[in-house]
Amino acid sequence: MQRAQKLQQLVNSEQEKISAMERAGIVGQLSSMIAHELQQPINAITNFSRGLRIRNERGSLDPEVLQGTLQRITHQSETAAQIVNKVRAYAKQHSAEKVKINLRALLEKSIQKFKQIKGSGLNFELKCPETIEVEVDPLESDLVLYNLFKNSLEACKNESDPLINISVEESEHEAVIQIQDNGPEISEDLVNSIFIPKVSQKTEGLGLGLSICKALAESQGGSLSALRNAQGHLVMKLCLPETDPVEGIGENQ
Repeated sequence: MQRAQKLQQLVNSEQEKISAMERAGIVGQLSSMIAHELQQPINAITNFSRGLRIRNERGSLDPEVLQGTLQRITHQSETAAQIVNKVRAYAKQHSAEKVKINLRALLEKSIQKFKQIKGSGLNFELKCPETIEVEVDPLESDLVLYNLFKNSLEACKNESDPLINISVEESEHEAVIQIQDNGPEISEDLVNSIFIPKVSQKTEGLGLGLSICKALAESQGGSLSALRNAQGHLVMKLCLPETDPVEGIGENQ
């Protein structure tokens, strides 16, 4: 029994080491992505602050403009802080902090935030039932969706009317989200290598985004895959675990 206990302790110790290494790998990838992603809110905060200072020096600072700009600065600061705290949390815990959330509300919020950052002129088409609930980490899911939206936007940047289509279906206790844009056709080779770190078609980019998104999706019990549809366009398929329908019924009663 003593030998069995020691063996079990050894197994547990090795499992903890492996988990720590896995978390360290994700943290390293996340840190690379965050160094890139944080540039956006930092630049926004800098520009907002500079604009307020210039208006104040000119004596043309309107109270309503001041209030609205300060709210934007606060929002960008809170977003940056959440991302940084998430990386810190990964180093300390094994699992994501999952909550039950309405998928359509999550998608609509992510779309709204993306349009606020990248421009309100973007076109999205969302087809998602209002009754689907998933059990995910909201911040991680938002990070994944933001990066998938950004990749779609970059793919159709030369289109006169860029469009991002999002459709959702249910399959075997999972919500299947498919994201597609109206950008150019892609090759089968690119689809097969799209999740390999440091493989990127962008002249400026880390080539890490999709591999990180895949790791984040899997850490929540979901998955992320890529496929080429009949028209030769890239479709990103994000699967997220649905909540137990029995539990959902019990809570509503």
